Amino acid sequence: MMKLKHTALLLLILVFIISCSSNSGNVHKPATGAGTESKTTHVSIGPENATKASIISLEKNDILTGTVTIQWMVNGIREESAEGLRFVPKDLSKGDLVQALVISGKNEYLSNELTIRNSPPVIDRAKLIPEFATSESTFQVQANARDLDNDSVFFQYKWFLNGNYESDDSFLDTDLKRGDMVSVEVFPSDGEDTGKSVTLNRKVLNALPRVADSDPILSGQTYTYRPDVTDPDGDTLSFQLRKGPDGMNIDPVSGAISWEFSTEDKGYHDVEIAVNDNHGGEILFPFTAVIGFQ
Repeated sequence: MMKLKHTALLLLILVFIISCSSNSGNVHKPATGAGTESKTTHVSIGPENATKASIISLEKNDILTGTVTIQWMVNGIREESAEGLRFVPKDLSKGDLVQALVISGKNEYLSNELTIRNSPPVIDRAKLIPEFATSESTFQVQANARDLDNDSVFFQYKWFLNGNYESDDSFLDTDLKRGDMVSVEVFPSDGEDTGKSVTLNRKVLNALPRVADSDPILSGQTYTYRPDVTDPDGDTLSFQLRKGPDGMNIDPVSGAISWEFSTEDKGYHDVEIAVNDNHGGEILFPFTAVIGFQ
């Protein structure tokens, strides 16, 4: 009789263990191996390379076809305001862990864990200076960039002259000539990632002639004057006398001025010379001729 009681007790314990085993495992993981259910029990979220600006969403599968509840978690803490297939983060930071929990009936399915990655910086504005470049110009870039992670941003450069690589300095100072094309590719970086670059171009324009004052020569009643003139592009210059006293002449090639004056010409006389580089560049050079006060 005692033996039958022990046998019955053992049978009851065995039935209880089998019953508990069949009802356990409410949190599902991906099914593997033979004899598992044909439909997937895995839940995935993406995109894989999500940043704080990304919209994170559940990838569709057969779990989501019925009535389900979706909860979103950040660093293991439930986001009370986030529900549905898409999670639009507001205050995520680089390195945060995002996960979705799908509840279908009595079953719960945890998604993969998504790490919020670094956001590359973005250039807001970039300007190549000077705006009107000549053969004497040194080129630089003025740029601003924003970084969603509030990382410090610095810029990298690649300079090109007429399509040929020149340097990766922050400026370009090289031999130039009229008609050259200067290009620079600007890259924003936060030390982890490099953002999308922008390319700026500038054509080298004609440079105006330069005139410096010089001393006139008075010999008897002859006044001669020759301005000190140079052209950055090496152009051949021509000269015109736009204003001066009667009898004053100018050599159109050299710019030398000569004037045979008389005693009646004592005083101050306004003179204006036009210097032309024959490429659209012209300057006016005014000065005063003084007679009789030496």
